[in-house]
Amino acid sequence: MQFKNQVALVTGASTGIGRQIALALAREGADVAALARSADKLQSLRREIEVIGRRCLDFSCDVRERRRVFACAEQTEKELGPIEILVNNAGMGVGGAVYQVSLEDIQYQMDVNFYGVIHTTHAVLPKMLERRRGLIINISSILGKAPAPYTGYYCATKFALTAMSDAWRLELRPFNIHVLNVCPGSTSGTAFSHNMRGVDRKLPTGHERGRTMPAAEVARRTIAAAAARKREIVLTTEGRLFIAANRFAPGLTFLLMSKVIPYLRKRGERAPHS
Repeated sequence: MQFKNQVALVTGASTGIGRQIALALAREGADVAALARSADKLQSLRREIEVIGRRCLDFSCDVRERRRVFACAEQTEKELGPIEILVNNAGMGVGGAVYQVSLEDIQYQMDVNFYGVIHTTHAVLPKMLERRRGLIINISSILGKAPAPYTGYYCATKFALTAMSDAWRLELRPFNIHVLNVCPGSTSGTAFSHNMRGVDRKLPTGHERGRTMPAAEVARRTIAAAAARKREIVLTTEGRLFIAANRFAPGLTFLLMSKVIPYLRKRGERAPHS
């Protein structure tokens, strides 16, 4: 799969993984429509992409706002051309015990992580179907494959995204539209912890212990996987081990998680997921 002269729409593009994917696609020769809430950071991204020699539109857009998302997609098609790549990256986390997290925070997270993906996909997919080609990249999480305590509501949104990716891939294959599901682990260079909601932001992974993957590396591997038409990639060794343990030794994993996670939380570790 080649990206030269294609048009990509990337959500959550102002920082972290989304920004790095937008830059990586531009280096591969794609033009980019960048969506996020931060206008200043998007303008900086646009200038970087223009230095690379590619075109970029920056849209201050909250993916919860369906009409705004559709308007951005329509303007992109008018100014840059057919959108052939959609990167659903926008997302946020909510931390806390099941009985502590407010309904407002749960709803907000669902609107961003789940309905936001539906809004962007509905805005772009009909024309992909008409052209019978396209690529959809969904940025899920290792917590979309294996759950962890105190992140239950976040896990629910990412499990939903992983399931949608698997179903969409089967449904869209006859139309030559490929779907890639990406499951990062702890990622450095993101604003995830800053944007978190809930009562508990101490999500213990490998972040404080240095076991992270830079956002630029996540982007590089994502683009490589898309080019190779892979169905799914799980990033970080720690993430792969966690998912494998949860699958093949669920009882042992449950026991360890029930002991280790509370201990790490008491130590005050802060470890944001992507």
